[in-house]
Amino acid sequence: MSILKVAKTAGVSHTTVSRVINNRPGVSPDAAQRVRQAMIRIGYTPPAVRRGRQAKGRENVKTGTVAMVIFGEQPTVPIAPVASFVLHVIESTLADKGWGLILSKVTDANRLPPTLAPGRVDGLLLYGQPPTEKIANQLRDLPSVWLLSQRRSRGYWGSRVQPDNERIGQMAADYLIDHDCRDLVFMHLDRSHLGFGVRANHFAQTALERNVNVTVLDDDRPGISAKPTDANWMATQVDRALALPNKPTGIYLPRVSAAGLLYKALRARGVEPGRDVRIITTDKDSILSALDPQPATIDVQPYAIGTRAAKLLLWQIQNQHEPVRTTQMVEPILVEPETPLSPLSNASSQ
Repeated sequence: MSILKVAKTAGVSHTTVSRVINNRPGVSPDAAQRVRQAMIRIGYTPPAVRRGRQAKGRENVKTGTVAMVIFGEQPTVPIAPVASFVLHVIESTLADKGWGLILSKVTDANRLPPTLAPGRVDGLLLYGQPPTEKIANQLRDLPSVWLLSQRRSRGYWGSRVQPDNERIGQMAADYLIDHDCRDLVFMHLDRSHLGFGVRANHFAQTALERNVNVTVLDDDRPGISAKPTDANWMATQVDRALALPNKPTGIYLPRVSAAGLLYKALRARGVEPGRDVRIITTDKDSILSALDPQPATIDVQPYAIGTRAAKLLLWQIQNQHEPVRTTQMVEPILVEPETPLSPLSNASSQ
């Protein structure tokens, strides 16, 4: 059970639930009552209440609480499937070790929210693009672990736990090539997503090393992420792919939530997924069971990411005398479709 379930039941944001649990201001009486009723209805006990006191006797521990901080206008955690699962795992891992978790979103470039005032938390789990230098300087002294996003050369500090995006790109290309594809397309979904950029680069590099054609269809909308409901955008991308000199026989879509739109757009143009073009995507999600035929996917291992991030942060809190900064790459897993693949319709002409 997690605060995401409480938020959904109460019809409020996860930030509102966090504020109610930790007795923070900024919540209307009506919303606070709905949160408390939801907690009772689903039998949820906050980790900070259930086990938080156990942490106070430990060395370097002042509050027994860490904060999950979301920077900028990143998609909210409950609607980003991988981030949502990672948060759930983090919350459970911390609770098992006697720690509480609060959530906080930083959108003001000049001011931290009250939940991050000095002395409120012992460490930080960080998600999103790096904040302004003014905000960063107020947080750098706390043990910190970044989640998921690829590190840029500037703006970040602390440690990091993330998917191995280089390996993901390589695996996607190898899978398609090993299954008779000689004209590959990487369908970019979000130019601001640094991990997607790394996957695209290594997907293309692997294809070139194996002497097959490859095209990266970039998203030409700066800073905008393709939504799973953006049918017009997907139709445009598919038209671009089918207009290439060599029509694709293999497509890598780096986010599974958009796969339904891809299937629909291909079929509207007379191209049958699995028969005319092989598809591989990323993330192990329930949407896969609704796709026929099921594509291969690459599981980025969100459980491992969440567990490692929580344990790494707790280690850093309890070992602050050791100035260690580390990056942990989580190995992805290829998940092939259960139904055997049929030969590509144009495989004989390759």
